[in-house]
Amino acid sequence: MPVLRIWGAALALVVLAIAFLETAPDTRSVSQGARASAPIAVIGSSLVLYAIPHSGQNLLGDGRAHARLAVSKMSEEELMSDTESVIDGWHPRVLLIEIDPLVRDLAHETEPQAGTSGLLSFAEWLQSRSLALRLGIKGALRRTNTASVGDYGLADDLLIDAPYQITPEKLSFYPFTLHPPRQGARLARLIARARATGAEVWFLVPPTSNFALHYRGTAAIAAQTALVWATARDYGVPLLGQPEIWPDRLFVDNGHLNRAGRQRYVAQLRAAWALHHGG
Repeated sequence: MPVLRIWGAALALVVLAIAFLETAPDTRSVSQGARASAPIAVIGSSLVLYAIPHSGQNLLGDGRAHARLAVSKMSEEELMSDTESVIDGWHPRVLLIEIDPLVRDLAHETEPQAGTSGLLSFAEWLQSRSLALRLGIKGALRRTNTASVGDYGLADDLLIDAPYQITPEKLSFYPFTLHPPRQGARLARLIARARATGAEVWFLVPPTSNFALHYRGTAAIAAQTALVWATARDYGVPLLGQPEIWPDRLFVDNGHLNRAGRQRYVAQLRAAWALHHGG
């Protein structure tokens, strides 16, 4: 019984924390510093974490510096909030936004299904509300200036040189749920706001591994590719990088590029940028 009381108290504290953070004022400010002056901002999930170097002077081949904001398992809400903060705080000249979080949910992000048991529904509710906790933690870090937006992430590319491996944890992200952007009006305003500051806006498209093609199936990959192109068309944002299938030797797992994959991806971005800008 004492153990149950301890677990009950801990669970109550989690629920209270989530409730507080969901109703707390928005504190997602951007820390000022070196990253605020980077003319190229790259925003996305852990796919971007592995595909794009943290920072540098020549990402697009034109000698300009970039800064990367990448968070593992980034949701559409996080992508929107972080991009708005970057527009207001960094004032980038080029904004590269990963398109994946806008058009797909990972398995853990899918809404609970009707008819589930009370305990299961509560567990799923806690999982779905964990985003509020995560956003609150990020806001607290920024308020105290313990981490800039460019430094903050729930993962790092420490495994970029690791041997190729597929783990059960990675497979738990499947199946994906595809959808057009759920916050379409907000996305359109965000794009217009960035362009009003003089920024170029592009959607980044990370490559898909050969493993993911076979695991998800050609129909699912084709549906996601069509959705990516349709989203780019509907919002008038060009794609930087193409929806492509790459060999597994360029990945550390089912979706994240290794160092050779990153080098190939950056070379592809530079070529596309030069082609678009007449280089």
